[in-house]
Amino acid sequence: MLAASGLEDRLRQFPSKMSGGQQQRGSIARALAHNPGILFADEPCANLYSKNSKEVLDLFKKFYTEKGRQS
Repeated sequence: MLAASGLEDRLRQFPSKMSGGQQQRGSIARALAHNPGILFADEPCANLYSKNSKEVLDLFKKFYTEKGRQS
């Protein structure tokens, strides 16, 4: 999930050393890694640049499409 969210190079980095957007993408990756049946995401792209926002929304869509769930 870290690779899918663009954070594969941050695997061993503490969240306090990451930007707000990187922390948010890390939280999303952590939530998706647990393979949730439902995911409530209140403003998942609030602190992200538009390019990263699109990537996060595409990640949600891809994850749920591959798992056979509705988005």
